[in-house]
Amino acid sequence: MNLIFAAILLYFVSIFQISFLAHFPIWGFTPDLVLFIILIWNLLESRKKNTGLAVAIIGGLFLDIFSKGLMGFQIIIALILAIFIKWILKKNVRIRET
Repeated sequence: MNLIFAAILLYFVSIFQISFLAHFPIWGFTPDLVLFIILIWNLLESRKKNTGLAVAIIGGLFLDIFSKGLMGFQIIIALILAIFIKWILKKNVRIRET
């Protein structure tokens, strides 16, 4: 259920980002809302789950489909971001089990 919700959310956010936000840059840059959602999803997810990696693949796929760049580039960037966040959380965050 979470993956379906994430796919629908990322679909609409990527369309909004590519079609609308591209015309209104902030200080010369277009905000990347899909990468922001991937970042927040991986930060708030449990360390034992790997749904964040699937969310990164889905978000990168939608960005690749709707953009005119190289196919697969956004998937790689999103996966690197998700893996890096998982690695940082696993190395540096301790959760006390009661």
